[in-house]
Amino acid sequence: MKRSMIASVMMTSALIANVALADQAPAMETMTITYRAPLDYALYQYTTEWRSQYRVEIYDSIQDQARNSSLAMAQAFESAALESAFDTTSMLTAKTFSPE
Repeated sequence: MKRSMIASVMMTSALIANVALADQAPAMETMTITYRAPLDYALYQYTTEWRSQYRVEIYDSIQDQARNSSLAMAQAFESAALESAFDTTSMLTAKTFSPE
């Protein structure tokens, strides 16, 4: 009798653990569907396409501005380097050929 009681208690505890694990199933995925009138859907599509095209144009504009400013800085650096090189050579020749 004692063995049957112990066996039944052990089986019951094993079943309780299985039931507890079964309740923790992941939540079911849900989808929300919104129906639109044809005009609303066309306006939505147009707006979405327009915004994506606008983003691409902004991205291209930023790249163009960065490229142009980098080129302008490089040209300014080259012209400043040429002017400083020309100034030093003219100063050297002016000192060597001066009557003093």
